[in-house]
Amino acid sequence: MRLGLSIVIILLLLASVFSSFYLNYHIVLGDDNCILMYALAVKDEKEGMLIPFRICIEASSTNKIIIYSHGSIAKDVIASFVISSLITQLELGQNRNYTISIEILSNESAKGPSAGALIAVALTSLIVKESINGSITGFINIDGGIDAIGGLIPKVKVAIKNNITRIAIPVFNYLESVYGLKLLLDNAIVEPVASIIDSYEFLAKREMVKNYTLLRCNPLINESFFNISLNLEKLTKNILNKLENKVDTSEITKYLSYAELFRKNGKTYIAASMAFISYIRALESLCNIEGYEHIKKLKEKTRSIINETLNILKNLNMNTDISFILGIEVLRRLADANTMLAEAEKASSAKEIYSITAYAYARALSAKQWLQVLENVIRSSIGRNIRNNLWFLELEKFANYTIDSVSEIITLEELKIPSIIQKAPRNKELLWKAALARYVIDTISSMVRASSFRSIEKTLPYLKDKLLKTFIINVSKALELRLSKLQRIGVDVTIPMFYLDYSNDVISIGFYEAAITSLIHAAGVTLTLEFMHSLAHIPEVELEFEQSRTAGLVNLEEIRLPTIVLLTIVLTGEAICTVYLILIFSRR
Repeated sequence: MRLGLSIVIILLLLASVFSSFYLNYHIVLGDDNCILMYALAVKDEKEGMLIPFRICIEASSTNKIIIYSHGSIAKDVIASFVISSLITQLELGQNRNYTISIEILSNESAKGPSAGALIAVALTSLIVKESINGSITGFINIDGGIDAIGGLIPKVKVAIKNNITRIAIPVFNYLESVYGLKLLLDNAIVEPVASIIDSYEFLAKREMVKNYTLLRCNPLINESFFNISLNLEKLTKNILNKLENKVDTSEITKYLSYAELFRKNGKTYIAASMAFISYIRALESLCNIEGYEHIKKLKEKTRSIINETLNILKNLNMNTDISFILGIEVLRRLADANTMLAEAEKASSAKEIYSITAYAYARALSAKQWLQVLENVIRSSIGRNIRNNLWFLELEKFANYTIDSVSEIITLEELKIPSIIQKAPRNKELLWKAALARYVIDTISSMVRASSFRSIEKTLPYLKDKLLKTFIINVSKALELRLSKLQRIGVDVTIPMFYLDYSNDVISIGFYEAAITSLIHAAGVTLTLEFMHSLAHIPEVELEFEQSRTAGLVNLEEIRLPTIVLLTIVLTGEAICTVYLILIFSRR
């Protein structure tokens, strides 16, 4: 009899362990390779709902994502899963193949990219093998930053209603809805998060171990930008002499002082950027004074620089990773300058014409200066040879997924792809294709980030500055992890490092929008290098509708009844066990 009761006790204890997962039902760990999480969603743009996701991961010979769905699934959902899984693996330094299965346990149609953040933290939990508690919503951008999503308040409401006590939301949504959120909160903690890693740390209630390497700057490239900043300052001062006592030049001199300050601190790229802005401002003022004849000459000079730089670029032999990266940067600036010239022709007011033409000329001049850096790099044989000949195909696939991820809100027409990068010259198809893919990736990612930034314009300045600074720092740290991995295998990371430094340093002068945009540029270059050196691979995607393993929506109300029954059984069993033990010991 004692043996029988002992078995009952063991079974009851096992049942209590099993039930503990269900009592906190918003996350259920099935085994080491799977996790069940509840995504925050909105139905009919008003009503919040929870949708269960079962996410599993296992080592594999190829990279693959299998998506099981019981309802229709939009392409922006698929794209968000691909982007989130790729960026997560890169941030965690996982250069191995996985088969990731994502099962959407709902009959509802799946649309929108806001489950991207949930997929990212779920995969992080599975890879580092630590459990998490709560839920998250957000759009994963290419820098690992979590951008704003729609329908926040209904999503938070339904989470709180269903006893989810830890909810991670994008910083931008938090700033936009801070007052509305305060009215909702009871026992729940709603945390503004910036990146995949700090989202995971909030939901896991623990800090992740990170492997940073001190990033090194190439002295030759650094010196090149030192000289560029000096040259731009000289050009600006020449214009200032012509403007003396004619216009207010305080804005121009302010940026010149920034350029000098950053150059003294060894931040040569930022110094060049500040000198570039001062030069544009000076050119605009000069155009306003000298009028249409000056604009006409400036347009001719711009076209001349574009053609001359383009011809040189076409004939350069770019065999290394860093030379190729610089080639893309030159081509992008030439495309910008050419586009701005076309925009100037359409402008209706003289002020617009002057401003756009001044920017076009300065951008063309910048392309010419970056070309000089490229020529220095080629002469000095800096960089590593690219052994992966198909890397640009991966970049193109990623560009297509980037388009798909915003297909409901941004059209291809809005991208306005510059004509220069659409027409590839013979023997330079690879450079032009890579530049086109990067243009798509960077432009869409920047548009998403700009939309997030616009959503917080009316937020309290102190709160906005504080949280944006946190956002920039946390996303920068995630990018540093990826650059550290590249540097450890011998890759020159100077260019993405310049963009990253810019993001972190210009917040000291209040350039928040420029800082968060520069994170996108840093990520674009970083991703290109990761594809070049086979650290990033686009997974193959399979959609399964008929083979879904669990039919229908998991209704949370239905889960509660068995939980209560199970809890009652456990408590009753514990009472019986207690009485049994008392009887045994009393007989002794």
